[in-house]
Amino acid sequence: TINVTGSGDFELNIAEAQLGGNAIVGSVVAAKIDASGHTGALTVDVGTANIEHFSAKNWTGVDKIKVITDDSTSVDTAIIDVASGTEVILAGIESSDNTVTIDPNGTASGETLTVTLNNATAGSNIAFTTLTTDGFETLTINSTGTDSSSTVVKNSILNVDGLSTDTTLLLTGDKKLT
Repeated sequence: TINVTGSGDFELNIAEAQLGGNAIVGSVVAAKIDASGHTGALTVDVGTANIEHFSAKNWTGVDKIKVITDDSTSVDTAIIDVASGTEVILAGIESSDNTVTIDPNGTASGETLTVTLNNATAGSNIAFTTLTTDGFETLTINSTGTDSSSTVVKNSILNVDGLSTDTTLLLTGDKKLT
């Protein structure tokens, strides 16, 4: 168990391998993060998802998950059992054929998710093939980033997939999204 206490906005940098990540979705083991005694925003930054898949099932008090996709074993990155109200920040995409799947923790109605496209490198876009968020009835895509002196950030997702009951899609941010 990783216990986080105190107050303030914190970022916990830990590789998904240390969180029970696995190349096979069904073999993922969820590590426990308990930030119920913490006041402020807590971001878990897994860095580059080399193993591809990890679970947030046993995470309490985590407000944001930051990840960079990797396609060394698969073009798909899956974040499993994400709590409603969480923000997932895509800080980098290895290849434009990458897919990102984010599944909710449970089957309640009214599940919400924010996916922020914000490359950690100035002047770099987030561009990938498919974002799948089955089970989140409200999805907000926040398109942002930092321009460089020579490049204006323009993010892109070819497909946004969800269930027929996932009826609300909100687009926000200060960068173009196609």
